[in-house]
Order: sequence, then structure tokens, then C-alpha cells
Amino acid sequence: MSFHPELLNSYDQFQAYFQNSPAIDEV
Repeated sequence: MSFHPELLNSYDQFQAYFQNSPAIDEV
């Protein structure tokens, strides 16, 4: 899974991105 945090508008969306992810083992 590749992601580009620079494309997000804010860190809140960055957290929401992982919270919406099905698997969160390493954050």
C-alpha cells in the first residue's frame, strides 16, 4: 500500500486515512 501524505490537505486527513484503512499494525 503506497500513500502520499503530501497530497493530503491536513494531518487530520492523514490520520483519517489510516483510521479508514482495514489494517493498521504499524503507524
